[in-house]
Amino acid sequence: MTDSIKYILEESKAPKSWYNINSDLPSPPPPPLHPGTKQPAGPDDFAPLFPMGLIMQEVSTEREIDQRVLDRAIRGHGNLIEYAPLFLILMLALELSDASKYWLYFNGSIFTIGRLMHGVVFAFMKPNPFMRIGGMILTFMGFLGLIASAIYL
Repeated sequence: MTDSIKYILEESKAPKSWYNINSDLPSPPPPPLHPGTKQPAGPDDFAPLFPMGLIMQEVSTEREIDQRVLDRAIRGHGNLIEYAPLFLILMLALELSDASKYWLYFNGSIFTIGRLMHGVVFAFMKPNPFMRIGGMILTFMGFLGLIASAIYL
């Protein structure tokens, strides 16, 4: 049995950024293929789906990635999905109790728009109180609509 070694770093010696392995690969990884043309896809092909900041982060060859950038992306993802499981369970319960499908679609759409508004602000945009607060209001409106429907049934 080998002895384990424990390294304790002082806070001043702790890393301040994340290491990006793409900078040290002998050759860059192959680009993803466009599903329609089967040709290598460039950043412009992904622009309709993702913000340019996210695309550039994924193709970056910089050796170090700033900790603040990663913290924002992680927080954005967490804010995007934090209420989703509870909302989906409530929607399933209402679906099984024969709630109006149009009411479920409406509240699901309101909830999704609210979550996207709130999460995207954290991950990819400069702080924007309108988007954050608007996203939370829409999120809770979606919840309140489902709760009202559950009480009515």
